[in-house]
Amino acid sequence: MSGLKDIAVTVIGASADQPGSDPSGNASAILHEIADLLERLASDGSQGMIDLRAMPLTSGDRAQLEEVLAAGAVRVAIDAAGPTEVVETVYPGVWWTRHHNESGETVAEFIEVTVCPEILKSHIEDVREGGAQLRRVLVPDASDANESDD
Repeated sequence: MSGLKDIAVTVIGASADQPGSDPSGNASAILHEIADLLERLASDGSQGMIDLRAMPLTSGDRAQLEEVLAAGAVRVAIDAAGPTEVVETVYPGVWWTRHHNESGETVAEFIEVTVCPEILKSHIEDVREGGAQLRRVLVPDASDANESDD
């Protein structure tokens, strides 16, 4: 009687999870799309986003993207609903954002072509609340002032 270990298996082609897999050409297509998005951002302010998790990328594709889109000078860590890392690449206006769950697994990954990623912008309601909080610190309410007179 033979078991599964006795069955010969031949791997044909590389899977996206194999460390040494060759680029499929998808990284090159993404880089051309990024170049087009940068031109539009510079000419008319149009922004764009590429969902990397929706693409069939091999590890070779990922390596190519990471090599070409190396980290630039800006790196932001956000801790809201799991850790998020936003890195501006060596190309101004091209941002690589990775959202992680509490276990550290990447759950979403985007290349965003914009002057400033949306996730980094303050929401107007938060700005209002921040202003109100600062006013409370700078001008204590009358009840606090009366208590200090006693």
